[in-house]
Amino acid sequence: MSDHSKPVTEDVVPPELRQSYKDNSIVPLWESVPATSFGKQIEEAQIWRWSTMLPIIQETAKMRATHVLDRRVLLMTNPKRLHVWDEAGTGPLMFDFQCVMPGERAGAHRHPMNALRFVVQCTGGVKSIVDGKDCVMEPGDLILTPGWCWHEHVNEGKDPIIWLDVLDVMLHHFLGTTGFQPGPARDVRPQLADSAFTAAGIVPKLDGSDHASRSYSPIFRYPWVDAVRALVASPAAPDGSREVRYGNPLTGGPSMDLIDSTLLQLESGKSTRKYKSSAAAMCFVVEGHGVSQIGEKTIEWSPHDVFTMPANLWASHQAKGGTARIFQVSTREIYRRLGLFTEAFGE
Repeated sequence: MSDHSKPVTEDVVPPELRQSYKDNSIVPLWESVPATSFGKQIEEAQIWRWSTMLPIIQETAKMRATHVLDRRVLLMTNPKRLHVWDEAGTGPLMFDFQCVMPGERAGAHRHPMNALRFVVQCTGGVKSIVDGKDCVMEPGDLILTPGWCWHEHVNEGKDPIIWLDVLDVMLHHFLGTTGFQPGPARDVRPQLADSAFTAAGIVPKLDGSDHASRSYSPIFRYPWVDAVRALVASPAAPDGSREVRYGNPLTGGPSMDLIDSTLLQLESGKSTRKYKSSAAAMCFVVEGHGVSQIGEKTIEWSPHDVFTMPANLWASHQAKGGTARIFQVSTREIYRRLGLFTEAFGE
């Protein structure tokens, strides 16, 4: 029986036929890289250290060219990406650091891609406006901009703001569903006040309304203080870790359809139970120091570092010298909705 996992290296194609393949954009299956790579782990964990990224962000912020101002964004890409259109950091997730300087405004726009922003550095005076709702931005806050929601960002403070963006752009590129609509914002739908969700277990009855048909959370800002309060109150796993999910209070599901975000707390000196899944994840260290074993790679991390957990690799984390908190974004919901999500737990 032939081994279909190994590409055939002997060229048995006559020169004339080989040219016909080339002229007609044909690839014979026995030479296809994807077809001969089933089950191979191509991606490995990567890390972008804040000590390296911050000076680069600061130097980039000095650029004042018009086409740079609205897109002062630095993508963190997988070094093993397959082509120039692939700007994902892991799996189909794209993530970056964005900086908005004092007095700057990123104008209103919208697109079908889902995006979230996790505030890294801010001293006040900054807000995002999402479908007409003001969202103050403070360190550790999570801001949602679901697909086709108008959004803009305004820095009226004295210092730059830096946040982490995570988007499902690469999925839309693959599906051919990308798009972009510049402002000004128009036909903005009415929003529910966040105060309608302040009582745990009590939500507005919205049967038949436009709000009930939306697939994303009616809350666009998840304050850091609320996330920590929920995290501390959550039960600890046997390994001492605690984890909460940023959810949609109307459905009990994730805050956005295709992007799942969680906050993980680690206790010093305790390794988490090994875990792997078919989903890829990006990890942002909010607080603390530690080390992660991801596949065969050992990654030591510090505050504001970004690292990846590629799909199908065993992963375990350990905090060192105190409690650590990690913001995680994964493609879990994409795979779950396609019926392709699998997960496994180790010892």
